[in-house]
Parts: sequence; structure tokens; C-alpha cells
Amino acid sequence: MLAGTVPPLLNAAWAAAVGFIYIGIDELGVDVEQPFRILPLWQLCHLAQANIEEALSSPAMPLSANEHALPECAAAARGFGLARAPGGARR
Repeated sequence: MLAGTVPPLLNAAWAAAVGFIYIGIDELGVDVEQPFRILPLWQLCHLAQANIEEALSSPAMPLSANEHALPECAAAARGFGLARAPGGARR
């Protein structure tokens, strides 16, 4: 019924617009399924790993103020191997 009333150029324009929208929605779905292509997650993980390794290899900071304020926390950290002994070696 409407086939003869819509100009062919307008019909093609609407088909192209609708197709573009559907292709965009499909591409958005692919990006949601695989975000590693567009997000720098690997670089962020490597940066975090390098920062952690640097923090663990640096000499211990003095905990004198923290030991007086929270002695149980400092003792617990040494018990788990998280804090260093006064000579710089790990306990």
C-alpha cells in the first residue's frame, strides 16, 4: 500500500539509517563482551605489579609513631611477615 507513495531515495536513506543503528548496537555489544581491546587493563596491571614490587623491595620505614599508637597492629603485621624487623630483615 505504501510502496508507491514513498520516494526511492527516502526509502534508501531510512534503510541506511536503521542499518547503521543496528550495526552500532551490535558493535557496542562486542565491546561490552571483550573490553580488553579498548581499555588499557594490561598496562594498568603491569604498573600495579611494578609498584608493589618496588614497595616490597624498598627499606622499611620507621614505625616508631605507629608502634606506640597501635602496638597490636604492628605486632600482627610482623606476625604475618608484612613488617620488617628493626635491622631491615623480614621476620
